Amino acid sequence: STGAGKTTALNVFSRHIPEEERVVTIEDTHELRLLQEHVVSLVTKPVNIEGKGEITLRELFINSLRMRPDRIIMGEVRGAEMLDLIQSISSGHSGSLSIVHAESPEDCYNRMVTMMLMTGIRLSTEEIRKQVARAIDLIVHIELFFDGRRRVTSVTDLIYDEATDKIALNN
Repeated sequence: STGAGKTTALNVFSRHIPEEERVVTIEDTHELRLLQEHVVSLVTKPVNIEGKGEITLRELFINSLRMRPDRIIMGEVRGAEMLDLIQSISSGHSGSLSIVHAESPEDCYNRMVTMMLMTGIRLSTEEIRKQVARAIDLIVHIELFFDGRRRVTSVTDLIYDEATDKIALNN
């Protein structure tokens, strides 16, 4: 939920990125505060009063790949940019981090698959499920409780077993 601490957790995780790595952050609103020396921060831009000039997350993501990043951190993925993120992780940008709003790790995985399907890509749902499972290593689920406390409620290992052709989410 909003205020659960997702961005704060992403900031904490980023502290473990080696100093020499080049990091590109992509966000709708500049909220990430990385301490590394080699950080490029990209922020979306809404349309102007004339309906022009919009710069989307997807456009920023595609352009970030030309900046030779060691890691890409996306503040939140909500749509077609999920396809680009999964493809880039699969092609050498492992170690990328992002936020996906979801009620559970299983829901997060399903939302990632759904976002890829929303692009209209001509792959079966099963093939997309496999691509996501091959690309994503961990899902960290954070919840805001009624007492105001924020907690990591699960760390889930997402695995695709080639031998059995099965996808598993292990807490």
